[in-house]
Amino acid sequence: MTPADRIEDRVVSTFAGSEWGYTDAIGTAARFKLPYSVAVDSSDNVYVADRVNNRIRKIEYKVP
Repeated sequence: MTPADRIEDRVVSTFAGSEWGYTDAIGTAARFKLPYSVAVDSSDNVYVADRVNNRIRKIEYKVP
């Protein structure tokens, strides 16, 4: 997942995913196939609708 700032026309950061596919893994080792929608819960977990893989993927946010 690479969030983008559409107004400033820039990428903010990559925190999960790298290539197309389906792999449950940590950080950029994870793979998505057509991430469609993103939501964040009160614990800062990120949920991604992975459209082609028919999955809701959860990304746990942990501060180093």
